[in-house]
Amino acid sequence: MKLFLLVCLLGAAFAAKKKDQSRCQSVMKKAGLSKEFAKHVSHAIHSLTIEDIKMYFNKNVGEDNNIPVVNPMLRDEPRVLDNAPYMNYDEEFVTDGMKHFDVIMKGVNMDGWRLTAFELLERLSHVYHMSEIWAAAGKVY
Repeated sequence: MKLFLLVCLLGAAFAAKKKDQSRCQSVMKKAGLSKEFAKHVSHAIHSLTIEDIKMYFNKNVGEDNNIPVVNPMLRDEPRVLDNAPYMNYDEEFVTDGMKHFDVIMKGVNMDGWRLTAFELLERLSHVYHMSEIWAAAGKVY
């Protein structure tokens, strides 16, 4: 629920009119949120999957989760999905690291799939970097 609220706040921040921005900034400051809040939230959620949400945030999340993410098929429309998708992680793996590794390796030769300009090591580093962010956020959540 908290993650959903963060996403709502992010959307509200983008939709705010100029005069409302000062009021919004005041509320955010009182709450201890930085001016970079929207950037941090969008970075934290951009590649979440349902499996990741279940692992780190909410075991009961479903397909209609209202968490916008970048379409992993980068050249396909829509560019931003309305809901974090299932990635069909191989459940034979015990750790999230191996599940993420497997997804990257399965898609490594697919045209237009995830981080197309990145080399393999960068793709792997990205998914592990995001896992670190989610693990830290999940402790607070």
